[in-house]
Amino acid sequence: MIYRLIVLNGPRQGQRIAIEKQPMTIGRDPECAIVFPDEDMARRHATIEQTAAGLLIHDLGSMGRIVVNGREVRESRLKHGDEVEIGRTRFLVQALVEAEVERGGRRTTARRRLALAAALAVAALAVAGLWGRLAATERRKPAARPPAPAGGASTQAWPAPNVATAAAPPAAQGVSGVTTEEIERLKQELIGLRRMVGELATQRVEAAVTATAGPPAPAAVVTAQTAVAAAPEPPPKTPEERAREAVRRARELAAAGDLTGADTVLAGIQEALPDFLPAYEERADLFERRGKIAEAIEQWLEVIERGATGTAYERAADEYFRLNRLEVQRAAGPAAVLRIAGAEQRKFPDSPEFSEMRSVTVRLAVEGPTNGPAPEVRAAEVGVEVLFFDRQRSTGRIVPSRALTPRGRLRPNGLWRPGETKSVTATYVAPREAGAERRDAEFYGYVVRLFYGDRLQDEEAAPKRLLYDARAARP
Repeated sequence: MIYRLIVLNGPRQGQRIAIEKQPMTIGRDPECAIVFPDEDMARRHATIEQTAAGLLIHDLGSMGRIVVNGREVRESRLKHGDEVEIGRTRFLVQALVEAEVERGGRRTTARRRLALAAALAVAALAVAGLWGRLAATERRKPAARPPAPAGGASTQAWPAPNVATAAAPPAAQGVSGVTTEEIERLKQELIGLRRMVGELATQRVEAAVTATAGPPAPAAVVTAQTAVAAAPEPPPKTPEERAREAVRRARELAAAGDLTGADTVLAGIQEALPDFLPAYEERADLFERRGKIAEAIEQWLEVIERGATGTAYERAADEYFRLNRLEVQRAAGPAAVLRIAGAEQRKFPDSPEFSEMRSVTVRLAVEGPTNGPAPEVRAAEVGVEVLFFDRQRSTGRIVPSRALTPRGRLRPNGLWRPGETKSVTATYVAPREAGAERRDAEFYGYVVRLFYGDRLQDEEAAPKRLLYDARAARP
């Protein structure tokens, strides 16, 4: 069986595209096997190929869509009469088969061809007979008298009729006993036979065309084709509008349980529009649903680093911290898992010796199982880093502070009993007599990092953006 696509709309409307045995790529890219100048179509949108089971179309992870008979799919087998929409381009699938297969076998086709040939032969004989009768009638008609020469003189006498033997024929009859009405009737029969022969020949031609072109398209498809051709083309959508539609489709796929298909759509959005933040948010949620916490954390980091502001930034930061704690707890297994329960900052009045004095008190807690005792914590292995940062007034850059701050990790004092919280305090002191570089700086914020042994347990920052903005500035 051979397949082809009939384009129903757009610049290539009416064209017929034969599908080859090897996979063919559909898209806007000039290097695709089937190219459509459709802005709603991805550069490499889908592949279509003939397989042992029939015609197969497969989405290549584009941010667009494939609709088969009104239903959106990522992959589908196609059959004769299916209507496919990619972007804003629609085409009809047509299967090209032998007429014998479509009409019930070679015998049926042979009988029809013999019947057509016999009908043509009978019609031809009838036409020949009528034509012969008319020709004989015309030959028996008397010759017309030639016109008289100029001046009324005759150079040759025209033979006079034999009055004794040639009686005047009846007015309603012609020669040889054939009436005028019969001649007219024979002419009409001849015209009718010619028309019948033409119709039989047309049927034979149509049968031959059907043998190579396959059955006609269903009436519903033709109606859809007419409607598409008559409908005005909608205005082109912006990339952001197409991306939002793709995000909605990804949500629908995820709601239907097709998490892999949803991830493919979102990855296509990120490739096409790298700064479209909703795609990263949706993909982070999707990774978390699939249990891929590290990948979800990376997606929220992308949201923050690509310039999220307002509530989008706050959500990304909160989700990052939450998932980071979850990942730490999962990686630690039965071992103790610590978290930062809170951090309190205080600013002290200036003094003659110090232009600015601050302190940050960090409270630490143990995350344990909900239905069992808290795990044992070895306090000597707990370490807290508090890193302070300043902003340069002249440039606005965020830099590690040159004030007097703790160097190294802080450790809680005493034993750590089950269910108990501990706290450590770090100070920030800026001497009044400092160099020009210090006078150009002002306090900006801090980052707290909690370790158990050499494993990072939790981290926090104030402001939260400092965790990312100052990444390159960390000592």
